[in-house]
Amino acid sequence: MSKRTLSIAAILGLALLAAGCAQTPQQTGFLSTYANLQSVSSTRLNYIGPDVGNYSKFILDPVQTTFYDNEGTQDIAPEDIDHLKQYMYEAIVKAMSDKYTLVSDPGPGVARIRIAITNLKASTPALNIIPQTKMTGLGLGQASVEAELVDSQTGQQLAAVIDSETGSRFSFSGLSKWGDVEAVMNDWAARWVSRLDEIHAQKAAS
Repeated sequence: MSKRTLSIAAILGLALLAAGCAQTPQQTGFLSTYANLQSVSSTRLNYIGPDVGNYSKFILDPVQTTFYDNEGTQDIAPEDIDHLKQYMYEAIVKAMSDKYTLVSDPGPGVARIRIAITNLKASTPALNIIPQTKMTGLGLGQASVEAELVDSQTGQQLAAVIDSETGSRFSFSGLSKWGDVEAVMNDWAARWVSRLDEIHAQKAAS
């Protein structure tokens, strides 16, 4: 077997190994209840209750961290954690502010958004610079999150999600330490607001 064939085989083998390392959602105790969640994929659980469309104003709590992999995250610098919590918060604000009202006080028709980052893995830029190694996925960053929407007065859970996502092999976000994680957070924010849009559109049409 030629060296080129061996090299290709090694890369493919690493790619398969990386694909097998996708995170599985884990419970940390952050959500008010896990009883409503249903599996959507191997990395996502969610719940959308029937009353979400009745809420048009939202309180966004500060993003928290509740890591389920303390050994894997213990070496992350506190300033990086603070940065990513604030980044997630601002991504939600940016995604929502054009269409929805963010408020600070509980009341009728006001829902509270609670979010916790539950796992983080930084990108490895050195592995993402070269296309051959980037395609293995070994250098991609990852993040996991638990989030829920609750009634601001009663605390009743209206919607919830546990999600884990890895950066894309086809973007340049992995060229910085936390670029993949930031891209994942932007994707989450856009996806959640898009789903909220769908729910309100359905309610308006009914």
